[in-house]
Amino acid sequence: YWIADALMAIFFLLVGLEIKREIMEGELSTRQKAILPVLAAVGGMVVPALFFAVFNFGRGTQHGWGIPMATDIAFSLTILSLLGNRVPAGLKIFLAALAIVDDLGAILVIALFYSSNLNLEALLGGLAVFGGLMALNVARVHNLLPYFLLGALLWTLFLKSGIHPTIAGVLFAAAVPHRRRGASEPQVEAAVQQLEKQLKMLQSPDCRQDKMLRDQVLEEMQVVSSSIESPLQNLLHSLHPFSSYVIMPLFALANAAIVFGNITADEIVQPLGLGILAGLVLGKPLGITFAAWIGVKAGLAVLPDRVSFTKIYGMGCLAGIGFTMSIFIANLALRGHGIELAKGAVLLASGVAAVSGYVTLLLQSMSARRPTLEQTERV
Repeated sequence: YWIADALMAIFFLLVGLEIKREIMEGELSTRQKAILPVLAAVGGMVVPALFFAVFNFGRGTQHGWGIPMATDIAFSLTILSLLGNRVPAGLKIFLAALAIVDDLGAILVIALFYSSNLNLEALLGGLAVFGGLMALNVARVHNLLPYFLLGALLWTLFLKSGIHPTIAGVLFAAAVPHRRRGASEPQVEAAVQQLEKQLKMLQSPDCRQDKMLRDQVLEEMQVVSSSIESPLQNLLHSLHPFSSYVIMPLFALANAAIVFGNITADEIVQPLGLGILAGLVLGKPLGITFAAWIGVKAGLAVLPDRVSFTKIYGMGCLAGIGFTMSIFIANLALRGHGIELAKGAVLLASGVAAVSGYVTLLLQSMSARRPTLEQTERV
């Protein structure tokens, strides 16, 4: 419970910070940039949920429709990065933006459908605290201490409200200032020039040979960089190692442990297992590709440079890696009823999705590099 309700709130805080950064200044900051990944993410959530519902409608497991909706952004991007320059940079950016929107969708699903026993007084108190956090943001308070104090109270009230406390992490992230600490454009430009000067010094022979001098230059660069970073960027950089090396391993140890001897092939092909497998392995790539195709054909969006629909399908396969988020939603949705089978199906589906996505994109890259008959004759 401490891992699921407390540490995962910090994980969702990190997710919320990434979503806010992308909306304010990243791949979701303009309509032109956002429309294609948003459409693809919606298709990649709705179609897997429908696949699951087809297999589980009218059964005790039908409440688990949210399990195959989620994408594990870390694992999917890791597999994609293994392909290196075989895939265009636009595809990697597209997957990252899609996964961010997917995370936002998962957060909304958790808040709306997987919270219970609503305590209205605690919820109103939590919303009032959130209002206080936003007031700090509007007042341009950049010291994070008052944010943390109100954030702890926000988490406590949401824990008592019946809304899952991880949502408090997302609301906290929305209030963290993304503006730089009062630095004007000339100050930012001066800091950049200082960093460039220190970078040249770092590359000099004297600095390479003198370890103490090198460490001093690196510390000065860190101080200059921190002086112009926004509180959001600083908090994001601080939380990433803690999330990657503490929260995620603990979550995996506490939630993903499965006694495989208790799961047979007959059970995997039961409606619960089939719904998860079909949703993640088939529903994800089909939903993402179909939604992207509709968006492009309708003139609402354009494909990124050197990205085709076949590449989007391969990327959609990778989006079927649902490991962390899918298991988290399974714990909320099933509450012990078939949870071990659901975890096993999520792991199996994630493995199949990873292999199929990698192989699909690899074969496409090899095919693209193979010279055509016309090119061969010309040579």
